Amino acid sequence: MKSTAISKIKNNVLAIYTADKNLAVAINGRALIWKQDQHYSDHLLENIDTLLKEVKVKPTEIKGVVVATGPGSFTGLRVGATVASGIGYANNVGVAGVTLFDLIKNSRPTPKLNWIILDAGRGEVFVAHSRELKVLKIAELGEQIKPGERVYVDTPDLVAKVHPVVKSAGTIVFGPVTMQEKLDLMVRTKIPAKYRQVLPTYLREANITLKSPSKT
Repeated sequence: MKSTAISKIKNNVLAIYTADKNLAVAINGRALIWKQDQHYSDHLLENIDTLLKEVKVKPTEIKGVVVATGPGSFTGLRVGATVASGIGYANNVGVAGVTLFDLIKNSRPTPKLNWIILDAGRGEVFVAHSRELKVLKIAELGEQIKPGERVYVDTPDLVAKVHPVVKSAGTIVFGPVTMQEKLDLMVRTKIPAKYRQVLPTYLREANITLKSPSKT
């Protein structure tokens, strides 16, 4: 796997992104980006090790960790937050968490966005409006978005799904924000002076089905 250039920042801050089907790690201007599979933890740790060796940074030289906290894949967010917190604890360095909403807002500073809409599957969307984060059914968007508001929609596929109910918005701002943009913003994030655990941003519970005990 070849690394990708994302920036010229060389601050020994490790970025970890596991929020969706595209996973990534970045440090000192280089990034590894790969597709999700069932081996989240193994590949994440392997690729962190590979990237650190490429940029010639020892694990003990990491100055901070920033992780995308969601919303997104339940398993991916849990793994990313756990690994980030583990590295921060082991190195006694700060760990920062950033939501996808923050990354999008900071990458699209103008015009000011009133709504950020991300695909949540199941006919639902993750939305950020003002300081409120929640899950809505697509059909509910039309009741809440006011004419004249600016709405960011993350992907072309999602635009097709939501356009019939958000077409009264003043401006629809098209995505997506690229992975390189996200990682560049992440490595520039202010890192806390002291270690603290970072938790995922879950906007809905995991889909867990309980089986009834079998009868004997």
